[in-house]
Amino acid sequence: MANTEYRNWKQDDVTFIENIPFVLTYTEHAYMVIPFAADNNDAVFGNVAAPAVVNPERIIYLYNIEKQKDADELIKTIPRVVEYMNKKHIRAAIEFILVYQDKGFDFSKDKIEEKMKQAGGSRIRQIKCMAMNDTVPENLEEYLKKRSSGKRFFAVENRKTGFFDNLNGASFYKSFNNYRFDSRNMEFSHMVGCDMLGYIKKNPYITVADIMALSLSSCERSNQPEFYDEYKELWKRYCDNTVLWKGLCDDLGKYAEANDTLATFDRKQKEKSEDQTYTYIMPFACKNNVDKIIKVLKDNRLLDNKSRVTAHTTDSCRVKIVDRYGYRKEYDKLFSKIYALMMPDQTVTVPVIKNNIEVKFENLEVKGFKIPDKMVETDAKKQNLQNIMTFLNDKGYVINLDLNIRDRKMSFTYATRAIKDLLTTSGRLLEIYTYHKAKECGRFDDLEYSLVVNWEDKGVKSEFDCILTKGFRSLFVECKARGEIQQEFYYRIARLTEKFGINATVVLIADTNEKPYYDSVKVNDMQRKRGDMLNVVTISDRNDIANIGLTLLRVINGKYTDQKK
Repeated sequence: MANTEYRNWKQDDVTFIENIPFVLTYTEHAYMVIPFAADNNDAVFGNVAAPAVVNPERIIYLYNIEKQKDADELIKTIPRVVEYMNKKHIRAAIEFILVYQDKGFDFSKDKIEEKMKQAGGSRIRQIKCMAMNDTVPENLEEYLKKRSSGKRFFAVENRKTGFFDNLNGASFYKSFNNYRFDSRNMEFSHMVGCDMLGYIKKNPYITVADIMALSLSSCERSNQPEFYDEYKELWKRYCDNTVLWKGLCDDLGKYAEANDTLATFDRKQKEKSEDQTYTYIMPFACKNNVDKIIKVLKDNRLLDNKSRVTAHTTDSCRVKIVDRYGYRKEYDKLFSKIYALMMPDQTVTVPVIKNNIEVKFENLEVKGFKIPDKMVETDAKKQNLQNIMTFLNDKGYVINLDLNIRDRKMSFTYATRAIKDLLTTSGRLLEIYTYHKAKECGRFDDLEYSLVVNWEDKGVKSEFDCILTKGFRSLFVECKARGEIQQEFYYRIARLTEKFGINATVVLIADTNEKPYYDSVKVNDMQRKRGDMLNVVTISDRNDIANIGLTLLRVINGKYTDQKK
């Protein structure tokens, strides 16, 4: 019973006494003056970082416009700031003070105010413009002093943003209560007349959704982080024979790539002088998948708009193909795969890969897979393959296993698409292990796995293996289970993190299974140094990977040291 549980009631008094300074100083009617930045994600986040802690009534942003590009960047950044404020329920109304260069480009106050209000909506209550001249610091100071009159809390953030950083030399900040805010460590410092800020005991944090909101990007999981009950057992099997696991996954992946493709269309093929029309009768269950395929081919102009699927009989449909490029053989091949096209929508995909459009089917059946010689060249390797496949069969991951090591052939069926993905991508288990160990650690504020991000207005998609947050920091993690690290791994994740990250650290988890006599060691050492130049943390020590949750915690807290340096 709850009434029999022991509770230290004195602790409530202690907590109240500790918070008396906050109770006596905090006001909901706080005004914050913040120099506005329209640059990278870290700078843009700085516009809302301190308000996320204080939750003020009003924010007065200061922004300097010297050229048209500055005005354009401001208009692009305002929706990002407003979206984040809405996401985090920051209630503040917004004002802007624009200091503009009245020489060198055509500055139209009415035009920019209209665009700003369209970008910010009802958040923006007032916009004041001041022409750049020798008296700007004095005029700005005089205006803000009037605005501060009668306000219980009115403080200026001393922030390094170009022109407004130079106001230090004009003693501007000394005229007001002011502070500095370190968003990475969520710390107020150099507080002058701002004691209230030091008494706020709030631990806000960013989520992965917040990060995407600041970039005005949407995201979705491409894979679910499954295998929670089995990931430790799977990882043990992986560690027992990493080379075999990686090699098997790579070869099964190649088999799937070759056998899952129903048709391929080259977008660079020369268009025929006359369209060709073909008609196919198919079960009605194929309609959704065929509709999806035709839409993609129409969007890429391989098919004429007259191509369509219509009802034919009670249980069939008629497919009309108006072909502009002479792909009769490919369409015959595609529409002969009736059972594949009858499957649920998600089993058939139509990716556009460079110049090719491929129609792919998530086939779970493996028939006559040729076992590579390297896997069975010794009795020990034969036994290892037998053990791993028997394990997968006993677990129910593969069904109807027919393993013929003498003839070097194997057939089976994957139990689910998630299991197929696990066993056809050599690095997938490393990703799953990383996610579950980080989750199990329980010290991160948010954690997302296999995240596909849609870039704002560009139709571009990027995938992240894992993104973690703690406080106002984030980790962008790439997992690679290969013998050699490639420099492209570093460039890709560093480039994407620069686009999306907030106070971000980039991490490459490279399970290279290195040993001193491997030829790849020197190459990997060189690549790690290249990663250092790009500020990417490389984790490749086996003990660090085995305890990856705590290792990533050390990284995000700035306490990790690479054991291989």
